Amino acid sequence: MHEFSPTFLEKLIIRENSCNLCPILSYLCQELALLYQQFGQVVILIDEYDKPMIDYLDDKTIKQAKANQKTGKAFYSVLKGLDTMLRFVFITSVSKFSKVSLFSDLNHLKDITLEEDYASIVGYTEAELTHYFDYYIFIFEFKFNETAAIAFQQILDKQYANKYRASGKRIVGIGVNFSQEKRCIDDWENDTL
Repeated sequence: MHEFSPTFLEKLIIRENSCNLCPILSYLCQELALLYQQFGQVVILIDEYDKPMIDYLDDKTIKQAKANQKTGKAFYSVLKGLDTMLRFVFITSVSKFSKVSLFSDLNHLKDITLEEDYASIVGYTEAELTHYFDYYIFIFEFKFNETAAIAFQQILDKQYANKYRASGKRIVGIGVNFSQEKRCIDDWENDTL
């Protein structure tokens, strides 16, 4: 077990951190050490860890997204150094990034997004799907750098809804366009089919 002295914490922060977060990370480490000494292992919840990157994903601000990613990596590196103080760390996100080095120092991550035991806290349960979607069928068509109208028209032209008509459910078509420039959904339109 580590001795969580200010010297240890300072060395840990300086070794792992190449950005200007030393005062904030130092404060966080000291607070965690106090909580650990008083109560034992600590639980940390990090909600929407990816928001500081997602908010800056256009061509003009991508440098800020990369800087925020670097800051996050420094933060998670410091957390790894404190792992004996942590019972667990629960991290949520808006989207799922793969092959992002942000968590490369955290080697005990477990993705519970699609696990049935955790559906009620991280996804949709079967009961929710039945309750909210039992009377509807949603047909999506996605386009890239076109228009939502073109996507929706394809649903109509190719008669995607025909095979579901006998179900008696309400059928909703949704045309979606992703914009490369905006790096997100640019436009969408929907209507009952």
